[in-house]
Amino acid sequence: MKIKGLYKVGERYYFRWTVNGNRFFKSLGTSDLQEAMDEADRIQANPSLRNSGVWEAEAKAYVDEMLRIKTFKRSTAGARLPVLIKAGQKMQLEMPGDLSTPQLQKWYDTLPESVRSDYLRWIKSFCEYLISEKKLRENPCLGVSMIRSTFHLKTKTLSAKQIEDLLEKCEDRELKLILFLGFDCGLRKEEIVQARPHWINFSAGNLTVQPWLEPVGFWTIKDRDKRTIPLTKRFLTFLATYDPLPSPYLVAPGARAKKQISRYNFRKRFDSYLKTHGLEWVTPKVMRESFGSVRVSAGVPMSKVSKWLGHSSMDTTMDHYIAFDPKDKDIDLF
Repeated sequence: MKIKGLYKVGERYYFRWTVNGNRFFKSLGTSDLQEAMDEADRIQANPSLRNSGVWEAEAKAYVDEMLRIKTFKRSTAGARLPVLIKAGQKMQLEMPGDLSTPQLQKWYDTLPESVRSDYLRWIKSFCEYLISEKKLRENPCLGVSMIRSTFHLKTKTLSAKQIEDLLEKCEDRELKLILFLGFDCGLRKEEIVQARPHWINFSAGNLTVQPWLEPVGFWTIKDRDKRTIPLTKRFLTFLATYDPLPSPYLVAPGARAKKQISRYNFRKRFDSYLKTHGLEWVTPKVMRESFGSVRVSAGVPMSKVSKWLGHSSMDTTMDHYIAFDPKDKDIDLF
């Protein structure tokens, strides 16, 4: 079936149409006739769009609006805007309306595996904004075929099943709290020792790692910035067994620092318990790494895991945790 206004120049299809006497034309971004016809049908269904600026200008306007309504923090805006601009350059987009699913697919397929899901999600959010501003008809990200991750951890970590077994079989209540703080929150060893009851927000269902200052002393976070981590349902259920939570510290509340650097060392009981399960190689650091690995492997965006771990950037998360596997077993998953 021939569509009026659809034509081809070189290897690419274009479409022209008229609205209220005004003529418009657009590159459909494909050399495939069926894809071109489908896109032309979508244009005909909604031919009137507001005039948009060039891709980079619209990306800046989007980020500014997200900052204005406080959806983005400055750090979020600083991370996303360069990616949006670079994506437009890679796909050779002049206007947002030039974006198509085939172009997105080609761009997505060339991305490093560690950032694919995050970058596509950022483009998708940008497109949703453009749709709300009537500068885009539909979100082309919805048609992109996503690739399953094949990366693995650089360091040896525990699986979700192993973590679940350790939690279920632990009869020492305080040690179980330590395990939850490490395996389900990704806290560092010293953060576990310094954890305070006011870090827990039951109504919001999260834990905020934050520094504290008292007349008798102070404690600061390694990365200096406080961070908030959602609590798992199983950890919330466990915390509900306390009435009230231990105070002034969640772990060993009566312990006080003397000559040692840390006010309390839980390694002896921790090591003893892990040894009984044949996991003597597991350290508090491995708990934190397992927290990250289990979530990344389950498909949680790298940006979220990086934020929960308190890393300054996703590059840090990748450098510490991720290695790429040259063998992809997914080839036989069909």
